[in-house]
Amino acid sequence: MNDNTLTLINSLKVVESEGSGGELYYVYAERTPEAIAILKQLGATDERIAEMTSDDGELIDISLFAFEHTPAKWFDGDLGFIDYIPDDAPDWCKEAHS
Repeated sequence: MNDNTLTLINSLKVVESEGSGGELYYVYAERTPEAIAILKQLGATDERIAEMTSDDGELIDISLFAFEHTPAKWFDGDLGFIDYIPDDAPDWCKEAHS
């Protein structure tokens, strides 16, 4: 099976992300018609998209959704969501995914 869900989620334009010590707090993507179409293709409902949307309607926090709907195990600011835990990740993260 060819799983292109990581490619799809990583095609969203991430404008800001924050994390520390192996914890990811948020990954904000621009809320555009294209982004909404991709999220729906990945299984998001209108209700779920509304829950992920910022109060001003400009951004969507895709962090939790990406981990639930793709094989993503990590988010890297340069690579996007990836399906492995990097060697330099904290030990507790590696243990949680072993």
